[in-house]
Amino acid sequence: MGSPRISVVLPVYNAQSHLRQAVQSILDQTFADFELIAVDDGSTDASLSILRRFAAFDDRVKIISRPNTGLIGALHDGIAAMKSDLLARMDADDVCLPTRFEKQLAYMDAHPGCVLLGAFVRAIDPHGLTLWEESPPVGHETLSAELMKGRGGVIRHPAAMIRREALLRVGNYRKEFKHAEDVDLFLRLSEAGEVANIPEILLEYRQHYQSINRTQYATQTERVTQAVREAAARRGCSLPEGWRYEPTPPRPAEQQLRDWGWLALKRQRADIARKHAWSLLGMSPLKLDSWRLMACALRGR
Repeated sequence: MGSPRISVVLPVYNAQSHLRQAVQSILDQTFADFELIAVDDGSTDASLSILRRFAAFDDRVKIISRPNTGLIGALHDGIAAMKSDLLARMDADDVCLPTRFEKQLAYMDAHPGCVLLGAFVRAIDPHGLTLWEESPPVGHETLSAELMKGRGGVIRHPAAMIRREALLRVGNYRKEFKHAEDVDLFLRLSEAGEVANIPEILLEYRQHYQSINRTQYATQTERVTQAVREAAARRGCSLPEGWRYEPTPPRPAEQQLRDWGWLALKRQRADIARKHAWSLLGMSPLKLDSWRLMACALRGR
């Protein structure tokens, strides 16, 4: 058998809550000629057992399991094991829509100069409730300009498809940019070829109140700033004096859970509202707002 057209690299660390759904969404793709390289990054929960059950029934699933090194180390190991020239990124808590690989592959085949391809995504809460839908820029010039502002989210990392040759040519993911490795890589790729987005939702992008952009906000801000400054130096362009990436600060976890809970009620999903209310009560059991959300969630309105 020849090499697969696509290599999916899936880093996994203590992801048992959503891992089954994530892997199943990959295996259910309309385009089937791919390998799934799942890198178990020293998980201490049931993640490895879940992966092994999938591998037992689908020989496209390959597992690398070793002690924890962090995301960039896991990505390096997965990329080193690839048999395809096309890397499809995926995270262990997100959901691929069924035609993602089919449509991204068709675009990459039709545009050989494209080295990085994303897609529109639908943001969901931890329980799958739709929060918002994104429609970022699609063309190279606008995307490159946005990346130079530090806005790496214009191409969502778990929705990305990347040419392996270009990835290695620009130096792969760099460990010194931990927590901003996607922005740094995307900037370098945008200098090596075209970058684009497919203007269609192809991924459900799960949000968490304990995500990296919340827990590592300060570090991420500094490293995005560094990545943009280095890109400006490579490109021979200047940034405003003292320029610094300044994203909108993340909401406190309690406020985020409260907002999601009320949104779930508005969407007539009292079951999800109750889950957020329980989490909120665990954080702030003495606050009236926590009990008010739970009372409304129990009533269903």
